[in-house]
Amino acid sequence: MRNHIRSLLVALSFTSIAASPSFAQTEIDQRNTEVVQSVYLRTLSVDPSAALVRNAQMAFDLAVRSYGATNSRTADMAVNLGRALNGTGQNEAAVPLLESALSIYDEDGDQSKLRYALAQYQLGVAHNGAGDTESAVAALTTAYTVLEPNVRRLSADTSFIRTALQASGGAAAVSAAETAAARMAPMTTTPPKPKLQIPPIYPPDESEKSVNGWVLLDYRLWPDGRVRDVYVLAASPETVFDISAAMALQQWRFEKPNDANQHHQLSVAFNAQ
Repeated sequence: MRNHIRSLLVALSFTSIAASPSFAQTEIDQRNTEVVQSVYLRTLSVDPSAALVRNAQMAFDLAVRSYGATNSRTADMAVNLGRALNGTGQNEAAVPLLESALSIYDEDGDQSKLRYALAQYQLGVAHNGAGDTESAVAALTTAYTVLEPNVRRLSADTSFIRTALQASGGAAAVSAAETAAARMAPMTTTPPKPKLQIPPIYPPDESEKSVNGWVLLDYRLWPDGRVRDVYVLAASPETVFDISAAMALQQWRFEKPNDANQHHQLSVAFNAQ
């Protein structure tokens, strides 16, 4: 199975490399990128090896070729890969990917504010795991300052950031971040109005555990109100409900948007009862 997965990764990389520059933005090339990321993320949890760290860089390189080096979808890819590396304890490998994402989001303006803050959170986790507590506290404080008022507005919990701050900088770091967050006004964007809402399916392998949780999603809309570019910003617990929430939102339909490039956020709750 492992050799088959790596063969698939290599084949997809050759597909992208062989494509002429004029096809760099084609749907086929973008799909190659998404497949590589999907295969990589699925295999990383069972085989967190050095080879798969290299595959993470390959997936990011494919994203650069597919979407462009300064495209927000390339940054989204980098954060997903960094998040997966953090989840397997390979924190040093996560740092450069997350820094690449932050350099893109920083140029993308207010639309990427939440995604930028979540990248800062993952960077803080990476720095802390790599032993750089000073950098960890700085990144996590930046994340908490933005996320506390805005994620609370979306009814999602921010305790995961406070826990990370406590681990890296102690009570003083948590207190400083809370003080900074209290001065931050929440975003005032008007959410799109849904015409059709599909409830998420509770994952069957978790149903007997009485697990509650939530997933914070970022998405955009096509001009006709269909959903596109669904991206998991954060989740609690990690990875349990991600796919169910994203698949449900993908089926929603909204009123026609005024701006199809605008990013929106939605928090999806899962209650075992």
